[in-house]
Amino acid sequence: MAQPRITVIINGTTYSLCADNAEAIGHMPAEDRLHLLALLEVVRRNGDPPPATAPVTRAAPQNPSPTPPGARPAVTRRASDNAAPARMGSGDIDALMARLAAEEQRSRKPGLTRAGIYKLTGGLLMLIFLLVVVL
Repeated sequence: MAQPRITVIINGTTYSLCADNAEAIGHMPAEDRLHLLALLEVVRRNGDPPPATAPVTRAAPQNPSPTPPGARPAVTRRASDNAAPARMGSGDIDALMARLAAEEQRSRKPGLTRAGIYKLTGGLLMLIFLLVVVL
């Protein structure tokens, strides 16, 4: 049975890994491999993987280098601070599209109205009249 292909983005670099292909893992830089191992260790410690319907969250990259003395420590974030929103159902998408269409209608300039056409016609007639009188 062929192993599934897993795509991982580490520090902006995309890796497509498969358990059957050890060569691809060997081509990863050591720093990225350490980040991947740290993430997999956390997954292993937490036990069972989340169900497939759960939203996927992205963890912030860890800084392996120690903080120099006198430097301010990095601010740690909770996973809930940068968690991706849950997948939307079809009803949610329809409601979002309706809201976006309503916002676009509100922000759109009004078209030509009957009063606008009358004003434009009157202005042009006045301009023609003035040109005829002056010339």
